[in-house]
Amino acid sequence: MSRLQQVKTISIQEVTKLLDENANICLFDMRTEDEYIAAHIPGAVHLTAENFHEEAEHFDENTMIIFYCYRGNASKVQALDLMAQGVENVYSMDGGITAWAKEGYQLVTG
Repeated sequence: MSRLQQVKTISIQEVTKLLDENANICLFDMRTEDEYIAAHIPGAVHLTAENFHEEAEHFDENTMIIFYCYRGNASKVQALDLMAQGVENVYSMDGGITAWAKEGYQLVTG
C-alpha cells in the first residue's frame, strides 16, 4: 500500500453535510492565493505555512481537519504530513474544488 493510500478521504457530499451542521471542522484550501481569491468553498481558510500554525492553535483532537486542492492529490500529501505528526482526524476531500464546482455547490468568488 502506498503511503498516500493511508490518507482518509471524505466526499464532497459529506463535507457539505458537515458544513450545514456547523460541525467542528477546519477546511483548508491548499491552492495558490490567486486561485483561492478567484473561487473557494465558503468557510475555507487559505493554507500557507504561516497561517496553518496560527489556525492549529484553535482546534483540538475533536476537530476534523479537511484539506482540498484542485483535484485532491496535493491535499493527500498535506494530510499525510499531518498524520506523520500524530494527528488522526485529518482528511483529503475527494475530487478537490473541481468536483465541488462540477456538482454545483456554492463557491465564494472574487
